[in-house]
Amino acid sequence: MITQPVMGGAQGSTPFPDLLTLDDPIWHSILDTATELKSEAGTVLLESGERVNNFMFLKDGAVRVYEAADDGRELFLYKVTPGDVCMLNLMAMLEQPPCHFKAIAETDITALSINANMFQNAIDNSAPFRNRVFSALAQRMYGLMNLIDNLAFQSLGDRLMKRLYEKLQEQNSNTIQTTHQELASELGTSREVVSRLLKNFESRVGAIRLRRGAIEVLDNQCLRQYADKGIQANQIM
Repeated sequence: MITQPVMGGAQGSTPFPDLLTLDDPIWHSILDTATELKSEAGTVLLESGERVNNFMFLKDGAVRVYEAADDGRELFLYKVTPGDVCMLNLMAMLEQPPCHFKAIAETDITALSINANMFQNAIDNSAPFRNRVFSALAQRMYGLMNLIDNLAFQSLGDRLMKRLYEKLQEQNSNTIQTTHQELASELGTSREVVSRLLKNFESRVGAIRLRRGAIEVLDNQCLRQYADKGIQANQIM
């Protein structure tokens, strides 16, 4: 994990918002031992195969989490934002096997980190902390079940259109800054397949224009229609 420690620990900083409100002295004593970490956008925070030695609470920014396959392909699982608990980070704390996921800072981030021993202390002795963490785990499980449903029952073309529309909303611009490789990683396929689907959609529908490192959306409503209703995108693409 590549991070830049900020000296002085967590005291005096603005801690993780939900957990700050926990009325539990055991948890607050553990939080006081946390280390504040900063990383720049694009930093690979965790590589597949590494062991996870710390539990992270994101204060600022966003982190994207991917499942990493042995053949090098990646599947985007979910995004972690302030107030979220990373389910795979939690599972690694409970089991301690080498991880098979990858975490990348989508933006500049600031996080609090507690080591595995202190995390176990909090789980064992702080009921409010334990309840908060496992409630977050249940919420994240619902999200992953939805991902499995999409993979099983939606075509790749439909999922690609949905992801493009999500990026359009996230970036609030008709020019989406993304690469074919990034989209492929998020959808669990190859760059060549994504490139073919996008070129077909560009030529047959005309709702987008492909640029180097970006996709210009020419017809927002058309893209939204495909994203919302999945109008046989697999047939057109």
